Amino acid sequence: MREAKPGDVVRLTDLADGHEPGYCIFLGHDADSVTLCPLGEDDAGQVCTTDEEFRLPLRFAQSLKRTGLSVDDAGSGDGP
Repeated sequence: MREAKPGDVVRLTDLADGHEPGYCIFLGHDADSVTLCPLGEDDAGQVCTTDEEFRLPLRFAQSLKRTGLSVDDAGSGDGP
């Protein structure tokens, strides 16, 4: 994925390495993978971060699409 920055909201468009499609926050990357935090919904129906993080091998990077949205602090938020 080209030039995503921590805090960017991305969309996983296909099932990838056992992870369902959906919206995530890009947390960072290394030589082999990207680290993502899935977005969820709280009891009031508001979008929020979850307590999960997962690493997605770079071979699945074509399944990630930038949305043009970002969050102020990718590490904060209450899980659903």
